[in-house]
Amino acid sequence: MSAPDPAKIERYRERLREEWTEEATVAAWRKWQAKLSTFTRGATEAVLEAAGFTQVREEIRTVQARWMGSAEEYWQQFTEVAAPFRPLIAKLTGETRTRAESEILAGLRKLSDGSAITMPLEIVVGTGIRA
Repeated sequence: MSAPDPAKIERYRERLREEWTEEATVAAWRKWQAKLSTFTRGATEAVLEAAGFTQVREEIRTVQARWMGSAEEYWQQFTEVAAPFRPLIAKLTGETRTRAESEILAGLRKLSDGSAITMPLEIVVGTGIRA
């Protein structure tokens, strides 16, 4: 398999930035995000099979991630280091960003014990044998 064309990757990223920050898209994400993982089950398996692997298995694992600090500290750190999300966040209007941050912080506070945030992370592990 050849390496992806960097120009195509950048065009794809720009298109995502444009489309995923539109008000209608944000509303759709809020509505559907909880169901996405259910509907995308099997995608890793399909990609591995398409790449020529046999005896393919896809496993979903849930691990507990722990962040020592407050919801606000976590969100600040996330916005500083999660490079793919920075352009998306920056593109939000002031009102939309304020609303989104309020929702995010409220969700994070539900996972906090006062000194740390513990959140479940769902990981998809795909295995197979190269034919």
